[in-house]
Amino acid sequence: MDANSDDDFVQNNRVHKLAESALKVSDRSKSVKPKKSQTKLGFHRLSKKKASLYCPVCSLSCVSVIELESHANQCCSQQEKIHEKSAEQNENELTICMDEDALKLLRRAGCSHFQNRFEELQLTSIKQLQSLDESFIVDFLGTGHLNEQKRLHNEIQSTIPNTSNQQTPPEIQLQSTKSISNSNKTTLWPISWKPKSSPPTNSSVIPSKSPLNPRNHASWKKVPATTFTVDSFNAQRGFCRQFFLSHFHYDHYIGLSSKSFTQGKIYCSQITAALLTQELRISPESIIVLPLNTEIDINDEGIPESTLASSSNLSIRTGLYHKRGATVTLLDANHCPGSVMFLFRVWSTNKTILHTGDCRYDSNVMQHQHLLLNALENSRLDYLFLDTTYCNEKYQFPKQRDVIDAVCHAAKSEAFNPKTVFIAGSYTIGKERVFLELARELKLKIHVSRQKYNILKCLDLDDEIMNFIDYRKPLESKLWIVPMKDVSFKSMNRILETSRGRFSNAIGIRPTGWTWTNKKEILMRTSRGNCVIYNIPYSEHSSFSELQEFVRFCNPIQLIPTVGSASSHEAMRNLLLSYQNPIQNHRNQKSHR
Repeated sequence: MDANSDDDFVQNNRVHKLAESALKVSDRSKSVKPKKSQTKLGFHRLSKKKASLYCPVCSLSCVSVIELESHANQCCSQQEKIHEKSAEQNENELTICMDEDALKLLRRAGCSHFQNRFEELQLTSIKQLQSLDESFIVDFLGTGHLNEQKRLHNEIQSTIPNTSNQQTPPEIQLQSTKSISNSNKTTLWPISWKPKSSPPTNSSVIPSKSPLNPRNHASWKKVPATTFTVDSFNAQRGFCRQFFLSHFHYDHYIGLSSKSFTQGKIYCSQITAALLTQELRISPESIIVLPLNTEIDINDEGIPESTLASSSNLSIRTGLYHKRGATVTLLDANHCPGSVMFLFRVWSTNKTILHTGDCRYDSNVMQHQHLLLNALENSRLDYLFLDTTYCNEKYQFPKQRDVIDAVCHAAKSEAFNPKTVFIAGSYTIGKERVFLELARELKLKIHVSRQKYNILKCLDLDDEIMNFIDYRKPLESKLWIVPMKDVSFKSMNRILETSRGRFSNAIGIRPTGWTWTNKKEILMRTSRGNCVIYNIPYSEHSSFSELQEFVRFCNPIQLIPTVGSASSHEAMRNLLLSYQNPIQNHRNQKSHR
């Protein structure tokens, strides 16, 4: 059968089907009045007796099959246009756009040019912006935008409603006759919270059916010469089968959920794996736990993008790339529990790549990274993907150990009153070293929420430590762990007011990197009434001087910043590489022999 006969067959078949459909409705008791435009085209309004054929689309009566066919073709074309327009509208509705109130906030802060980046992370409402803390804003905007960081933070804080006149929630009304230890309620925070690391739980905040953002993986999240990605789940998938997750912070696992992830395997540490299964309900079958400081060979089972774009035969893409892959080593990132750096040695290029995720450089920690030292023994690092959160000369803060010692010393001086309660800020995970050291030094029992308690159980803490942590009886604990934004005079006063006289003084500890003002004193003390707040420069990201030292230590051929906008990466790279002077250490000395 030639092409013309095919067309005739399709046309005749269509007329036959239309005629059949018309005959099926020919016995309808009511006829439909045609539109004026249809009457002008030559269609007739017939009586019930004369009408024998009806259009199956609009039920218009027709005299003959030929007239029916002509009219029905026009109806079908109109219906197709309507469906196309409706589908286009539905597609537009699925596009996640920032609402008007959130846009106004960005404009007031002078940050409207970041709108696309907020929409990429599905941060599109005032409620979502209010959930962001200072560290997330620094991570998100990058340190090349200091003024925008401050303005955005101030604008967000100004939209948070005043809760001082709100009625105390039932679970913290300690004046009631019902004992708090017998209460079924376990959430005892003065103010509800959602830190940056917690997954979204309110469907009204982030639509549960929102599609993944139709964009490619960012270049700084791809491992060169492989299909591997690091901390990239909010992008189109298809060619990648191995996803590496450095730690359990929301801005790194965003886009990952139990319903949407079926594309491959997630490689991470034991602690991160426990948090994924408990908090996000990720199937254990989708997770592969890698041990620290151990070289593991991982085959690259993904499809190279070049092959994906050029090859039209899907069958040839399977089984050709079994020799591609890399030897992967997990290294301690010194960031939060479970955080790791990934050291890749790619087989096809024999290049060495270090992806830091989020990290805090410490020379003492780095000296124990023997596999990294071995990799740098006789050659330079080919690629360094570096956490550049504080890549600005203004960000200088003390060593973590010095800060913790200063906090413990200050806390001992404040603990003269037996009715003193300490309020320490934390994230979903992060800042644990501060309050654990404080509890150990002052021998304090720790009170946390039930959710925080379950998270701490995933962190592989010693049983001796877990025995001092409780979520049931807050009045029996003198160290409370609260969200970072609740270390404020307002919320601390509420704790004192609802404690039935158990506590008379409150000491707040607010550990965040950008409180540092480069003064001689490590801690900044502020008091108001019976409340004191210590802003402490404890950061889990590298300071600017530590970034310089890290770059000199690795001496990379290529440096790729992983924080901030792509337009600011070149300035960061130039700033850090300008300080890159060879270190005359044992490694270099041996290579020159």
